[in-house]
Formats: sequence, structure tokens, C-alpha cells
Amino acid sequence: MMIGVLATKRKFSNRILGKLTDKYLRQTERSKLAEKILAEQQQGNDFLVVGAQAGLLHRGSSARRTRVAMAGNEFGLGVFAIGCLLLTHPERLSTGDTLMIDCSGDEYSVRADYTFDRVPLFDYDMAGIEFSIFYEDRARNLWGTPTGFLYKMV
Repeated sequence: MMIGVLATKRKFSNRILGKLTDKYLRQTERSKLAEKILAEQQQGNDFLVVGAQAGLLHRGSSARRTRVAMAGNEFGLGVFAIGCLLLTHPERLSTGDTLMIDCSGDEYSVRADYTFDRVPLFDYDMAGIEFSIFYEDRARNLWGTPTGFLYKMV
């Protein structure tokens, strides 16, 4: 649903249309755990609030490398979280020299055979936002991995 909403607000191209079921796309275990902790900390709220960085911290690292290098309280953001970020901060992907976004909080299987070796990717070009996938072990200086951070709530 998030991709659909984003497509109504921005110029948008979905390169994996119809291939977003649980056979293709899943959340990483680390991100699932972080979401569970956030939900427990913020019970009764319609929105979960999380401290995050939008990609510069892990600029130029592959999604796989970023997952290994994360701090103990850090987790990758997935397609849903990045979609929310793009809806509320449209400037984040608005020019050709913008840092592209890989969603290391999710994993993708190209053949829906449970071989999750790709990562969802939001890119930008003159036609607008492009949503696709890329190898999790490839890095480019033009890409960054947004991550969230857990903090002890008192």
C-alpha cells in the first residue's frame, strides 16, 4: 500500500510491480526485532517514532556490509519506513545528485525461491523516483543506507 500511496504523490516507476509478496520481500530479523521493541516502548500509538539517519552514515557501503557494521542499537530501515520518509520529506529524493537509498531493513528474492540476496532500492532520475532491487553485496558511492536507532525510554 505504501508504494501505491507514494506513486500517487510523486512521479514514480515500480520496476518490481506485482512482485512484493512475502515470497519476494521480507523484513530482516534485526529490523523485525527493532520494530517489536519500538512497539512495546510506544504502546497505544498509531505511529512509531524512531531516531534515524537518512543514508550518509553508511554512504558507499553495500547493504550487506552495512548490516555487519551497524552499532548495537542500530537497524536497517525497510521499504515501508523509507516510503514514509519519502512521503513526509519529498526533498530526500528530488534531484539527480541526491544520495540513492537502499533498504537494508528488507531482503528480496528475485525468483521467489527464498534466496534473499537482493535489497530494495529507491533511485531518482528525470522521470522521478524508481523503485527496484539490487545485489546486497554491491556498493556505489551514490547510494546510502538509512538506519534507525533504538534508545532506552525512561
